[in-house]
Amino acid sequence: MKKFFGLFFISILVLCVNLQIASAAATPTPTFRYNLTWDIRNIYYYTDSAAQSNYGTPISNASHNWCYTGYGNSLYPATRTTNQSNAAIDFHTYSKADGNNAKTELRIFGSTTPQIANDNDWDWGRIMINDYEIGNDSSYIQGVVAHEMGHVFGLDHNDTNPNSIMCSAWAGRAVNTVQKVDNDAFNLKHP
Repeated sequence: MKKFFGLFFISILVLCVNLQIASAAATPTPTFRYNLTWDIRNIYYYTDSAAQSNYGTPISNASHNWCYTGYGNSLYPATRTTNQSNAAIDFHTYSKADGNNAKTELRIFGSTTPQIANDNDWDWGRIMINDYEIGNDSSYIQGVVAHEMGHVFGLDHNDTNPNSIMCSAWAGRAVNTVQKVDNDAFNLKHP
């Protein structure tokens, strides 16, 4: 009888854990109310000299990952340009003990202040990678960059799903590449 109750208890515990994992995996990635105005089929990114020197490979890998998720989307080509005015995303660096691996600003041409994603459309994004906080794990940096690129594309945080690139690192993001849940949100935003 004890063996039966022990097996019963373990079965219930395994079922609860599996339901919790399935629930997290099913949490859709939310999107911002407004949109990037740039043609998603013509995305280029610019890196200043410090960002290129320190993070060129993870930036390139994150960009490639957004284009080729394995789930299909309309993003193309997401390649580097040396002409900043042709870029929908600019990468820069800063160094400050502020608890952030990176920051994204959504910008309107001609404006000197960032936009709030749920107040207005934006024309381009500035991603600033924090040299002080980010560390040197290339795969992790790629995840941070892919996460920040998701914001420029109009995706919000998905902090209840650690299997989403849009889960914040501090909330326990367990992945460093774009997942199906993120790609699905991208496709809803950019049909």
